[in-house]
Amino acid sequence: MTAMRHYPPKSTLITLLVVGLTVPAASPPANANPLKGIQRLFKDWGLFQGVQVSGQQSLTLQQSMLQGSRYAYEGQRWDTAPLIRTSSLSLEGPIWKEFAFKADLSSTGYGPSYGRWVVGYVGHDTAVYYGDLNIDLSGNQYVSFSKPVTGWQLDQRVGKGLARVFYSEERGLTRYQTFPGNNTSGPFFLTYTPVIEGTEVVKINEQVQVFGEDYRLDYDTGQLWFEVEGRPPKIIPDTATVAVSYQSSGFQSSAGTLYGGRAEIPLMGDRLRIGATMITQDRGSEASRRDTVGYQEDIFQGSGSTGPFDVNYRPIIPNGSQVIYQGETRIINQALTVLVDNVEQSEGVDFDSYRQIGRIIFRRSVPATALVVVRYYYDLSTDLVPGKQTLTGVDVLYHFSPKLNLQAEWGRSEGGDATNTGDAYRANLTYNTRNLRLVTEYRDTAPTFTYLDAVGFYRHDKGLDLMANWKVSEHIDLAARHSDLTSSEGWTFGYGGYSGGYSSLSSGTAQDSDVSGLEISSLRDDLELRFDFPGW
Repeated sequence: MTAMRHYPPKSTLITLLVVGLTVPAASPPANANPLKGIQRLFKDWGLFQGVQVSGQQSLTLQQSMLQGSRYAYEGQRWDTAPLIRTSSLSLEGPIWKEFAFKADLSSTGYGPSYGRWVVGYVGHDTAVYYGDLNIDLSGNQYVSFSKPVTGWQLDQRVGKGLARVFYSEERGLTRYQTFPGNNTSGPFFLTYTPVIEGTEVVKINEQVQVFGEDYRLDYDTGQLWFEVEGRPPKIIPDTATVAVSYQSSGFQSSAGTLYGGRAEIPLMGDRLRIGATMITQDRGSEASRRDTVGYQEDIFQGSGSTGPFDVNYRPIIPNGSQVIYQGETRIINQALTVLVDNVEQSEGVDFDSYRQIGRIIFRRSVPATALVVVRYYYDLSTDLVPGKQTLTGVDVLYHFSPKLNLQAEWGRSEGGDATNTGDAYRANLTYNTRNLRLVTEYRDTAPTFTYLDAVGFYRHDKGLDLMANWKVSEHIDLAARHSDLTSSEGWTFGYGGYSGGYSSLSSGTAQDSDVSGLEISSLRDDLELRFDFPGW
């Protein structure tokens, strides 16, 4: 069971807009209708011409009849009112000339009300945006960035090139977790919830998985399944490792500000492209004083069974943890309290808790008329480092011919001390034909080079990587790879981490390492033959 969450309804403005779209009112005489005058004024000034509006609203009139506790019934459910309203609204189009906007709003009465909007100016050579953005600075893997943020973005055409700068606030915290396979298709429970939709990167034995094709994810509960409708389930053997990078949101989870930019300039008739990127992540001196836990009370209706009862936020911290809560350092002696009809239950006697996944299971059936209240402190901690970190990079792409390309990248990180300052280099030569692709790559990433704290998997390594893909026929492909690297961490094949219970180590950042150098030798050879015959 999942606890119900209660949120305030959408603003009256949204309600009036939707009702105005779907429920026409009786029109007064034309000469007395002020809307006609406003419409004419907007047309004369060229305002909001061509705006597309769509949406829907449903109104449900109901009367409930029940036996048992009405207080428990109304405390557990969100749809007990005599009149239930659900609405959604989408608006998109120009405001005036080159100024435009886009907004998506919805309210269902259950779960968080959704609101996402952006407003901007799009001219011939300049574009400016403000609102909920997905900033994408790609082109240099050492100084790349793709993350949902709230802030400003400016795109400017410079000759044949393009420059982009932005200033924003982070919307969530980056988490990393690994799970051993268990010979099922799931679920695997992501520890920190709710997960920001679309921020996850999922791998099985270093192979990136695709949402909707290989897996599905409940962003509220963090349950990850390798089952997709219309496809057979993917069984994850106990010899495999699932690795997930994602962003979570929670109480005071904004990690700081991000700003920077990138410019690309084509030269030599587009045969040469030069790019430069700089990104700064500023978490100030107060990052170490942010709250490390949040407090929540979830209410459940008894099920006539032992459960399970799943709380909204996780993991629940252990008793006796030293935390920062509401800006103060304190010790939480009892982090979990469970009440049944206002009578406190004893952990280990009346119920068992699985704090890592936020699950409560009773040792006896809870009557269907009972009210279960769970009060708990949940973990918000992350390895945030206060201060400012800057990444700078330069990349070059040169086309020798339509089939042969050379790409080189350099990146440098600069932080508060020498352990966060380092350089990274990469160069690859790529040969492409219709049926053959060959890649030779050399890279050298210093152990002191610090990646930006963003979703994804990053490695510190040095050595040579060779890859080949050959399309033997229309339905047969052959792929081979050879790499000889020294690294600061091993591959995620097999599993050697902590499982079960509670451990803060399960969410460490990918760039963190206690290894002072590239001390792990990794020799890897892959060979894959793929058949794709129709009907197989």
